[in-house]
Amino acid sequence: MLLHSLAMPLTCYACNQEATTVEHAPPRCIFPEKKDLPPGVDLRKNLITVPSCEAHNTIRSGDDEYLLYVLPASLGSNETGLHQHLTKVKRAIERRPLLGTALRREAKEIIVHDTETDTWFKAAATPLDVARIDGVLAMNARAIYFHHYGVRFDGELKVFKNFLLSLVHPDLNECTEEMFKMSDQLFAFHAPMGSNPEVFTYRFERDGNTELLELVFYGKNKVLIVLTHAALAEGAWET
Repeated sequence: MLLHSLAMPLTCYACNQEATTVEHAPPRCIFPEKKDLPPGVDLRKNLITVPSCEAHNTIRSGDDEYLLYVLPASLGSNETGLHQHLTKVKRAIERRPLLGTALRREAKEIIVHDTETDTWFKAAATPLDVARIDGVLAMNARAIYFHHYGVRFDGELKVFKNFLLSLVHPDLNECTEEMFKMSDQLFAFHAPMGSNPEVFTYRFERDGNTELLELVFYGKNKVLIVLTHAALAEGAWET
């Protein structure tokens, strides 16, 4: 989508280049299409968009699709996410049969402990490109920040996820679980924002010199972004 305006040119949410397009945050593809939903249901209303340069719009398309493959099939997905996996994701994999074959070949059966219900169950685990997932989530975080505050985030950020398990270092899974329990307490008094909460919500919180951004996809697939502003290192950001 092109931007046409007589006002001062907008700059990209991620760099200083002039914005010539708009970018969806999170990507539009994770929101179910109307043809996959009951009549009258629209989960693509009031989607978040931010100004973007051509580079930061086009380079993300493949990563956005990769995120679409991962999120709906995650253990924390609600019915909307599972339905998205059985409809749009299934069609995408059918168009790329080699991808489906690779995913099935690399999948391993694991036993998962649901700590909320204290139950154990079998699941399939597939090796994923974690760096690629973190990269697209980080760009989405920058876009949400721009949407929420109206300025570009220029600091450093770290990405933590509750929907990917480590089979090599299972102790890290317990640390991640504790981290998200603590973040739930920090966000307890902040209502989630987003027009399509079955698919996506976000909320911000400040804890001392650290700002936190929570992204939630399909119910319980949570991403915690720790944002460190450039001015914080010098103590120049006052509350």
